[in-house]
Amino acid sequence: MRRKKQNERRTNRFINRCNFPDNFFAYLSHHLSNNTKERSEKAYLEERTKLYFEYFPVVALLLNHPEKVFDRSYTDKFFSYKARMKLLASEKTFSVYEQLFSIVAESTNAFDIYCGFQNGEDSSYFDQEDFAKLDKKDLQLSCEEFQQKHLPDRKEVDQAIQVLYQEMRNDLGSNLK
Repeated sequence: MRRKKQNERRTNRFINRCNFPDNFFAYLSHHLSNNTKERSEKAYLEERTKLYFEYFPVVALLLNHPEKVFDRSYTDKFFSYKARMKLLASEKTFSVYEQLFSIVAESTNAFDIYCGFQNGEDSSYFDQEDFAKLDKKDLQLSCEEFQQKHLPDRKEVDQAIQVLYQEMRNDLGSNLK
């Protein structure tokens, strides 16, 4: 009995000396906050991975089918990723994405302006600068001929896609050798 009380006193002195409750709760708080941070970073990377796996097949279509820049359903899908890319992609990946975005947007806008003009749509919708960009010879072409003449440069598109691919791999950490 006496030995038990001595052990209890020793334990109590040790706990009091070490300030055990404060240290324990500090440790517990630190551990939980680190777990939360790790979980949120993991969730962020999972969302980024999901976005890249969802987006890259859309972009890859341009490699074999550059005429897709004139397909409204394709370009709507292509352009719809911009906000998510801005939020989830790294700065470098987003800047490469913007380069590809501008290549596609330039061709798409020129085609929309031209075919809108050809189909007699309200010309007040377009700026005079937009019409000034069109060559006078272009006004004689059909929409299909215009598409063939104004396809984006294949090498430029391929290079932009390859750089985007590499940056996405870097973001995901899968570009290790």
